[in-house]
Formats: sequence, structure tokens, C-alpha cells
Amino acid sequence: MNVLEFRDVTRTFPGPVPVEALRRCSFSIAAGDLVTIIGPSGSGKSTLLNLAGLLDRPSSGGVVINDVETADLSEADRTAIRGRWIGFVFQAFHLMARRTVVENVTLAGMYQNQPTRARHEAALAAIELVGLAHRAETRTGLLSGGERQRVAIARAMASDPSILLCDEPTGNLDTANSAAIVDLLRELNDRGTTVAVITHNPEIAAIGHRQLRLRDGIVSHGAA
Repeated sequence: MNVLEFRDVTRTFPGPVPVEALRRCSFSIAAGDLVTIIGPSGSGKSTLLNLAGLLDRPSSGGVVINDVETADLSEADRTAIRGRWIGFVFQAFHLMARRTVVENVTLAGMYQNQPTRARHEAALAAIELVGLAHRAETRTGLLSGGERQRVAIARAMASDPSILLCDEPTGNLDTANSAAIVDLLRELNDRGTTVAVITHNPEIAAIGHRQLRLRDGIVSHGAA
């Protein structure tokens, strides 16, 4: 089963000179896959991520999540799908520094209106999964960069998403912490999580079972 499909997706931004950020893009990511999408700055990676995460709508074509065509759904339905099926990991972590690890991770369940106890239990399980059970009550502002990215991954995993979308997940980390995050993403994939990593780094791209190359808004299949 495909978790994510792009079917002839385009995205054009209007203006005096319209910008074709994505041009007739078609690909699929199957359940359990680890796919890396590599491209230089300005290639369309952010546009692709926003479309895959239902943060934007295509100009034409369809984005399909778990066999659900999403382009024409209401914003409420798209938000519900995003909260239930898509986990995000960003370069900048996006954590609340004065809140504890567990408080940050429970946010995923809040957006799904989960009961407090279920939300807390899911958060603790996700924190343990990323190896930070001993830091659960620590404020995230006191953590290292690598630990904060683990918290961000735990937050994304707490809702048991169908796909984990990672946008330059090692971009703010040193070499050692980058390697540790890559190992964690591989481990999560080995456990059955579908992972898509958007990167400009060929070394990170090499971890994918499949690689997609993005240049000038055009996706090609195969090695970067």
C-alpha cells in the first residue's frame, strides 16, 4: 500500500512572472519505505514538503494520503488527516524551551483531542522510543541540540503517524549528533515507520532505500 502519492502535481505561485515551483511531479512512497529527496537550495524541496504535509494545495494534480485524495478536501478534513497520519520533523526543532520534554511531546495528542491519560502514555512511549526516558521531566531549553531533535522526533511519533516527513533533520547538528539522528531514523524505519527525508546532503540522501532528485521543480528517480 502506498502511504503517499503525488499524481502529476504542479505548484505555481502567481505574480507578474508566475513561478513554477513544482512541475508535473509524480512519485509514490510505500508503507515501510525509507525515501530520501535531495536537491539544492531553490530546487522546490520546501514546496514539495508543504504539499506532502497538506500545508499547501497543488495548482493541479493530486496528493493522496493512504488512498485518500486530499486536494479538494475542506481545510478541517485536511487538518484532521495531517494530525492523524503525518508526523513532521524540522531542522529548527520548534520546541517550547521552558516546557519539559513530556509536555512538548504531549502536544501531538492535544491536536487530536486525545484524553489526557492516553496522551501522556503515548508521549512517554515515544520518549522512550527515542532514548530520552531519563530526560522526560527536563526542560527542553536545557538539552543539547541532538537531544532536542530527538524530542522533536518523539513528538512526531507520539501520534503513530503513517509517514514521518523530515525536513533537513540534521541541518542544525554537529557531525556526531547528525549521525545519531540518522541512526535513529533508520531504527524507526526498521520498526515499521515510513520515513521521507528531504535534504541537500548526499551523505544523508544515501540512507534511503530509494532516492528522488529534485532540481528546478522536477523530480527524477534514482541516485542523486
